[in-house]
Amino acid sequence: MLTNEKKNNLKGQGLLLLSTLIWGTTFLLLKNTIDSIPVMFVLFVRFFTSAAIVFALFFKKIIKMPKRTLAVGLALGGVLSAAYLFQTYGLKGVSPGENAFLTSTYTVMVPFMAWAVFRKKPNRYSFIAAALCIAGIGCVAFYDGFRFTVGLGQILTLVCAVFYGLQIIIISVGEEKDDPVCLLFVQLAVVGVVCGAGSLIFEMGKAPIVVTLESALCLAYLTLFGTLLAQGGQMIGQKYVSASHASLLLSFESVFGLLFSVLFGGEELQLVSCIGFVLVFLSVIVSETQLQFLTKRFQKKKK
Repeated sequence: MLTNEKKNNLKGQGLLLLSTLIWGTTFLLLKNTIDSIPVMFVLFVRFFTSAAIVFALFFKKIIKMPKRTLAVGLALGGVLSAAYLFQTYGLKGVSPGENAFLTSTYTVMVPFMAWAVFRKKPNRYSFIAAALCIAGIGCVAFYDGFRFTVGLGQILTLVCAVFYGLQIIIISVGEEKDDPVCLLFVQLAVVGVVCGAGSLIFEMGKAPIVVTLESALCLAYLTLFGTLLAQGGQMIGQKYVSASHASLLLSFESVFGLLFSVLFGGEELQLVSCIGFVLVFLSVIVSETQLQFLTKRFQKKKK
């Protein structure tokens, strides 16, 4: 019979996997949406609307949140604002599948960020994973014919991965004492306000907003599912799962993102890119499992 702790852990894992599945579907939709609607305006609608819905549902709890929760939420909102802006602008210069895989490199960064915050030194597997990840990034992002090149889209996406890693660390710090619903509201509201202000300053009057029925439906899906449901799933799910394990589960966003891009976006994969994807995925497996499944099997054979 499962204990409450195990049930909560399974619940957390399920919510995180649900979030990754949803986010995997959003890369292609977001790519199509920002072709006709400015980036910051899209993010403003997504996050401000989601924050308004959370407030309408839980306003009694939100208005009573302690100052500590507000402070952690503000930090999360600032980090997530940077992550989404870098990722979305990066998506303009790379394919949805490539954007998804490069974003997933935060999984390898998290142990080193945890080292800086919690003073826990990464083990040798983390360093092996980092080497595999760097090699994979080289194959996926920088290879062009017989030359290695670096594009703006790849750089912006890799920077966004740093901020996603920071988000996971901050959530891990805050979840011990802070209500996840309150954190979610503040985080969503901050991103909405930042992107709304940015849109007014940098986008209004410069880039025409063309809202077709298709783009409106995509924006509605990105708001309700890709933002409200997925961000809520991560915030609540990570309450029951460690930061390192959460980063592993969340990394499968890249697998789903590539899968949907190939199936529905007509994305074609080159052999070198496939090798890079495999290396990045292996880096995630090495970083999070530390190859325990192999060592246990080897020990059993020795016995």
